[in-house]
Order: sequence, then structure tokens, then C-alpha cells
Amino acid sequence: MRIGIDARFLQGPNTGVTNYIFNLIKGISALDRNNAYSFFLSDPNFKNRIPKAGNFSINTNTINALMWKNVWLPREVKKSNIDVFHFPAYTASFVSVGNNIVTIPDVIHKVNHEWFSLKERLLLNLPIEAAIRNASYIIAISKNTKNDIIRYYSADENKIAVIPLAANESFKPIESASIKNYIKNKYSIQD
Repeated sequence: MRIGIDARFLQGPNTGVTNYIFNLIKGISALDRNNAYSFFLSDPNFKNRIPKAGNFSINTNTINALMWKNVWLPREVKKSNIDVFHFPAYTASFVSVGNNIVTIPDVIHKVNHEWFSLKERLLLNLPIEAAIRNASYIIAISKNTKNDIIRYYSADENKIAVIPLAANESFKPIESASIKNYIKNKYSIQD
């Protein structure tokens, strides 16, 4: 299977979405050697953020963001014979790229609309609404997010999967008895 991924958030500041995409790609590189992955960037200077693997390819184009997502990307996806395309951060192309999955981490602009100006809400809402409407499948990072997507966008709950984000590999059980005792004493924990 040929899988495409919009990897542009690797180009920005280190946010939750950036970490999600980076760790998703890192996990894929460790676990899947059977499928072919094409990563799409708009800045070739960030190619080094994608691990090297025999089944990975990187496609770049530096045109403006609107043209990148709605003209260049759909053409490249078709040319590359991509079977399924993943948009891992809220929005997708307004132009069909065939089978596509969009990850919606939250719809905070709907839940806490008072935190956003009218302009910000419109700039967030319109592309997310189109992505949800055109998605073959939607990934919500929690049951609450799934419920919010259904509530605010009348999305078909049967095309939404809840896939929680994995903890970073730095978070793991503590094995050292002395560290456990130190923490128990520090925070007055009995068990």
C-alpha cells in the first residue's frame, strides 16, 4: 500500500501537533517496512526531520500554502498513486486527494469560542468543516474530541475512530526502589 502524509507541521515550532507527527513518523519507521510512505513538505530544509528508511520518500514544493495544499498536493498524490493520504493536523485539501484520513486533535475554537476572535474562528472553522465533510475517515485523539466533532459538525460517528496519543518514550515506569521511596516520602504517598 502507498500511504501519503502531510508532514508540513514538522517545519514549524515544536508544538503538540509537531510532536504527534514526528513521533508518528518515528514509530512508522520502526514498525512498518512493508508499506511505502511518501511525506510531503513545503520546505526542503526540514527533510532531515524525517528518518531515513527504504520505504520512505519525501516530496517538496515551496509554492505558497494555498497552492501547495489545493493544487500541487492533489496532483502529486495522484501522480504518486497514493492509496490513502493522512492529514494529521485539523485540515485537508479543498480538492480531493482520494481516500484520506484527517486527525482532529480538538475543536477548541468551538468549545471555548470566547477565546477566539470572529476572524480566528472563521479561519479555523471553514477548513476544519471542509476536512471533516470530505474525509474518508477521521481520527479523534479522545472520546471527548469525537463527541465534540459530532456535536459541532454533525459528523457521522461511524467514520470517527478514537486513537489516543501515545506517551513519549521518556515516560516509563520507575524501577528503582530508592527513587520510588524518595517520591513516596516527598509527596506523602502510602501506596
